[in-house]
Amino acid sequence: MKIHSAHSANAIYRSQAAQQQKLPQGEQAGKKDSVEISSAAKELQQSEAIDPARREKVEQLKAQIENGTYEVRAEQTAKKMQDYWNNQ
Repeated sequence: MKIHSAHSANAIYRSQAAQQQKLPQGEQAGKKDSVEISSAAKELQQSEAIDPARREKVEQLKAQIENGTYEVRAEQTAKKMQDYWNNQ
């Protein structure tokens, strides 16, 4: 196995650094990442209103967990997991 010296990696780094220093200050500062969210994604975000019945159930579950009265039903959980994986 041949191991190459780090000299070539340093040369590439120096070359890139030199090119960046040559750019006018405005061009370096002007480069920014940007993200565009599609109209379909925006529509989805707005239409995801939580159903009041679901919100109530979530609040009940949170209260049970905080009180320490929530019980995990292992059989029911296992059955739902099995149904999920078998239906795929």
